[in-house]
Amino acid sequence: MKSYFILIQLEVKRALKRLGYLYLGMAALLILAGTAAFLTGRLAYGDRVSERISIGVVLPENDRLAGKAMSMAASLESVSSLCDFVTVDGKTVEEGLKNGEFYAVMKIPEGLVESIMDGTNLPVRVVFPGKASVEGRIFRELTEAGAAILGSAQAGIYAGDQVIQTKGESMGLSPEESQEAIACSEQDLNEIYLSYSFAQKVSATGDLDMVSYYGISGFILALLLMAIPVSGYLMPWNEAMKSQLTRAGIGGGKRVLARVAGLGYLFILAAVPMWLIYGLLEGEIFTGKISGNQLFDLLRQMICICSVCAGAAVLAVFLFEASGSLLGGMMLLFLTAAAQHFLAGGFLPLVFLPGAVRKLAPFLPSGILMDVMKIAVSGVWNFSAVFRLILMFAVFFAGSYALEVREK
Repeated sequence: MKSYFILIQLEVKRALKRLGYLYLGMAALLILAGTAAFLTGRLAYGDRVSERISIGVVLPENDRLAGKAMSMAASLESVSSLCDFVTVDGKTVEEGLKNGEFYAVMKIPEGLVESIMDGTNLPVRVVFPGKASVEGRIFRELTEAGAAILGSAQAGIYAGDQVIQTKGESMGLSPEESQEAIACSEQDLNEIYLSYSFAQKVSATGDLDMVSYYGISGFILALLLMAIPVSGYLMPWNEAMKSQLTRAGIGGGKRVLARVAGLGYLFILAAVPMWLIYGLLEGEIFTGKISGNQLFDLLRQMICICSVCAGAAVLAVFLFEASGSLLGGMMLLFLTAAAQHFLAGGFLPLVFLPGAVRKLAPFLPSGILMDVMKIAVSGVWNFSAVFRLILMFAVFFAGSYALEVREK
């Protein structure tokens, strides 16, 4: 065990000799990452997110309430600023959808408003073209969000009605008194749900604002690429060195762990000062306020940063072990980091990516590391992200071990 601790010390010392290269490379990578984040942010949040979204609407005949409901929805500022609803007949709307005139088609069933009021909830059929554009995806997200909000609101109202009815029967209230209490409850709940809905701000970056989202994205991308300036440190041991270490009782797993420790230590020396300087000067970490128990906040942030550095280090060690050469490792690391970072939503928010990619994103290295860093920013623990990070470390460590002990 003593010889193993000596090996870890030697690995850390060998890594520290490359600290200057790391800082120079980090400065260049941060500039590149910041530029990429700014440009993609402008792409997603420029003067306009997209062109105006034209939606074809097929209204049922002789249903004035449906027409009035669509007029009210179209007049809302949040809708009118982005969407144009065009009322057409069934034949015209199919042609418009086919030739790209409409990004989606809404087919309103007869008695829609009445069904919402009595709880039968007739569905509105929304038809999208086979190949969805950015505008079509945005409208899909809006309709899905609206359906979720409506469903939650109705569930709350029905639950309140049931509670009042059950309590009324046990308290001996008359049917008229129960109905009066239900009507009063529904009015209050409607006001609460409407005020909540109108206060919502829709963002492609979810709970984080654009600065926080792309700040985390740039931080993770720079961290993943930070192994390139110190790539000489990651070159595999030669066979003679492996034999000597094995004779000293230091097997493949211990050798991999020592290398991950050395590289992770380098990453921490680069990441922690950058995070602390920015956070302490601005009084916040991106948008995560340092308030209340500041020591606990800083401890949580440091745990997240050190964990992310360990995850990035084991990924880099695995890729260099897989390549077996300096140039091959650098190319493999760059291509892997860039490709999976894009698929994880690092350049464009996931809302703009296909559904299959969105399902895959939480299990990609960048997706996992970004979710862990969101804990540091928001202060809300995400145990799923923590579990996925542990799993990621175990998988890449096992892969590195298998490559380290393979026979050549």
